[in-house]
Amino acid sequence: MQTNFLIDPDENPDVRVSIDTCERTSSNRESVRLLLIGSRLGVIRMIHKFYRLKVAEVGDWSPLQPGPKPGEFMSILTLHFATN
Repeated sequence: MQTNFLIDPDENPDVRVSIDTCERTSSNRESVRLLLIGSRLGVIRMIHKFYRLKVAEVGDWSPLQPGPKPGEFMSILTLHFATN
């Protein structure tokens, strides 16, 4: 899995973070998906920042995929939590 997160020092580290969707999985659990879109290096840095903040393990994120614009990459994380 680590090979999906190779660092390219020539990439621009600008990153956008957004909450993608929120859906109910049961009466007392909810899911939220976080979507990172930016340069390869920027997405990798944010994944590691979320790890340091104890939000999620690095391996919990999806492998890097091509983003909506040339030169962009994206990764998604789904978090589950109780609503009560």
